[in-house]
Amino acid sequence: MFHVTIGTAPSMPPSLEIDLRMVKASLLYADKTKLCSSTYSMWLSELSLKDLTTAEHLKLMNEIEKMIPFMYSSKQEIEAALYSLRMARKSLQKKTPTKKDLSFRRESKELMAQIYEDIKEKCNLANLEKVHKAFGCAVDAGLLDIHSFEILESEHIGVSSLSGTFEKSVGKISDEFINTMMRAISDASTYPLFDDATGNLVRLGIDAGSIKPSPMRIAQGKQTKLAADTLNRLPLFDEASVNEILDIRLELEHCLVRFRSAIIKYSEEIKNASWDAEFSAEAEGIFNRDIAPAVRDIEDAVKSNSSLIELATRKLVDKPALISTSVFSFIVSQLSSFPTITKLAMAASVGAATALYDAYKEFQKQQISTEQNQLYFYYRAGELLSNRAYEYRQE
Repeated sequence: MFHVTIGTAPSMPPSLEIDLRMVKASLLYADKTKLCSSTYSMWLSELSLKDLTTAEHLKLMNEIEKMIPFMYSSKQEIEAALYSLRMARKSLQKKTPTKKDLSFRRESKELMAQIYEDIKEKCNLANLEKVHKAFGCAVDAGLLDIHSFEILESEHIGVSSLSGTFEKSVGKISDEFINTMMRAISDASTYPLFDDATGNLVRLGIDAGSIKPSPMRIAQGKQTKLAADTLNRLPLFDEASVNEILDIRLELEHCLVRFRSAIIKYSEEIKNASWDAEFSAEAEGIFNRDIAPAVRDIEDAVKSNSSLIELATRKLVDKPALISTSVFSFIVSQLSSFPTITKLAMAASVGAATALYDAYKEFQKQQISTEQNQLYFYYRAGELLSNRAYEYRQE
């Protein structure tokens, strides 16, 4: 299985634009993807504030209770805060709540929802709910895993900020992120794919001698980065939904192996590792020198092949009515294979029908040859995106 581990470092202002772009590229190229994004994972932690159940609310209160002694300076303030929290928890724990208890619960949920909205507005993360839904499509399909940060599983980052330990929590997340990226470089079961900021961290680790990637791991990193950079150039790639990407990948599954072979060949010509600053310039050169011209050749071949059958069709429709023959019957049965042929061909002659049959055989031959091109996957993906063939598959 071709597995890719994506690493995206936090950005300012926080955004998931790079996360989404890299995930879509990986879903199109790899068999399975794992996303390690501290921004996305922390946001998911805050998302839980929006719709807390009573049990989750109680758990959160237990965490806050532990932090209250560190949140206030005087003994009186600490005691008052503890008393209020314990009374609130007692109200939540009642099996037969009074009207006052129900009102308190409603107000508490509204407060948590407001905290969530404040966080979203403060961090400029308005698009994150959409991204979360988009990632959910791939997660549900079993094609995407989200790395779970240990500290976010054990405590709530938003609550830790109230106790003044937010910086410590962020530090732990940062350490876990770096360690996960270093493992991705040394783990032979996955291919690394990093954004520029993560690449900088990896390069610093290599310079410090804390990690020494093997030549094979460097080669694998170059392959995935070149593939992602190339796929990001596809028309309307940013506008495509994850569902569209998944459908396109399914349709083009049969020619993906050849595309990977081409990417490996091209990546071998790049001297710098994927986390080096010069990599992007080399990838740009490879695309302009080798990939773009090859894709243009495929476009020309497809147009030429279509012209061949169109010419045969135009000659066909000018002939006398066709006498029923087995050749013609075969041609009629194959009409659906001709993108531009219409029922006007019913007016053709036997000779013209034979010529059309010969044209059809040549059409098939050329089509097979074109689809065997290593970059046909890339060309066809661009066509499907341009035509919005799967636009109906929105998240």
